[in-house]
Amino acid sequence: MKKTGPKAAPLQRSFQLLWMGDSISQLGATLMSFAMGVWVFQQTRSVTAFGNAILSATLPSMLVLPFAGGLVNHIGRKQMIVAVDSMLAIMTVILLLLLQLGKLQAVHLYAFNVAASAISALRWTAYQASVSSMVSHDNLGRANGLLGVSEKTLGLIAPLLAGLILELSGMSTVLGINVVVLFIGAILIISAFMHLEQKTAVPVPTEHSFGLALLRNIAEPVRFFRNEPLMLGLLVYSVLQTSLLTLCSVMLTPLVLANNGADQLGIIYTSAAFGSLAGLSLLVLFRNPPRMMLLAICADCVLSIGVLSIGFVISTPAYCFLAFIGIAAGSLAEGCNMTIWMRKVPSQHKVSVMAFVKMLMIATMATVVWGGGMFIDRYLAPAMLSGGALGQFMDNWSPDIGAGRAIALLFFMSGGISMALCILSFAYPGTRRLDLLVPDAVNR
Repeated sequence: MKKTGPKAAPLQRSFQLLWMGDSISQLGATLMSFAMGVWVFQQTRSVTAFGNAILSATLPSMLVLPFAGGLVNHIGRKQMIVAVDSMLAIMTVILLLLLQLGKLQAVHLYAFNVAASAISALRWTAYQASVSSMVSHDNLGRANGLLGVSEKTLGLIAPLLAGLILELSGMSTVLGINVVVLFIGAILIISAFMHLEQKTAVPVPTEHSFGLALLRNIAEPVRFFRNEPLMLGLLVYSVLQTSLLTLCSVMLTPLVLANNGADQLGIIYTSAAFGSLAGLSLLVLFRNPPRMMLLAICADCVLSIGVLSIGFVISTPAYCFLAFIGIAAGSLAEGCNMTIWMRKVPSQHKVSVMAFVKMLMIATMATVVWGGGMFIDRYLAPAMLSGGALGQFMDNWSPDIGAGRAIALLFFMSGGISMALCILSFAYPGTRRLDLLVPDAVNR
């Protein structure tokens, strides 16, 4: 009893500090991401330009993630997180100076997104590895729920706050806030690692093991999925679902801004964040549901209905309601999927496999977002105009005009495809019963 108590307390304290530090840092990142998207779209009025901003913020991380595990293990988790946050703060200060001088352009934000995406991939890997080492296997579901709650709480606060800040004081205030919160978050993260016991620290490999670590982080995922084909099926399902729903989440901004201001967009995103908070709170309350995969499929089905329905509405209250219901279900499904990955992947392969999964998701999402924006600007939007090929056919369905109506059709199509994926996954017993058929990593 005397040995157990002292060892458990520092780990719990470390997790709390790490959680708080990351949450505060992500508050600034979420504010800035929302503000930058609005700024680019308002400056260009182009869905393609908006999609390019998203693409520049996602694609570089895909190139870094295959090597992220080896770099993090070589440099150290604490050093990596703090170094990335410091670099982000410096880059934000540069953007702030350009804005004050009246020289800030969309290309500067693209460049910022490229650099931030690349180094944030290293931060994400270090953070995921740190959380896994601080949380027991039985508490992974609850921990993922709690981490998701904090993330979605930021999503609840940030869009509304960013919209108000943009309307009242502009982009410079958002950039200044991001610098301050990055500094505070770094202090808390350093404190978190100071509370870790010596046995929880990851040994730093020698120079000779660095190259081997990079190669191992590429080979291990291939070996894991070869041995666990059902997990490969989960990967395909997760990548396709996440990509379709990310496309809709991204395109919600130009859809709303086609007829409304940034403040109303903030209200809609706040409603979505409330829904996300509700869905993840359910996961925390469930603690350890026995059929997580089945629960995830059912939740994704509800989300698909919400996405499809957005294509039929144009009012802000309707957007808020559908965003709340759909994102609540989607957050529950996302939490279940993440818990399944953490349970089924052995600890020695967890960093490399999770980085590989995220890399594929980013690659597919980036392709879908880029292609979706181009498809809307070049084909759907012209066809939706009065006299266009689809204009008369759509007149009784969506009274909106131009790009807004084209994006609404994209929501309808994406929701239908997502629903089909849910039905196929439910019909196949291997996917539906995956969490029962694949043994937990702790039992291997």
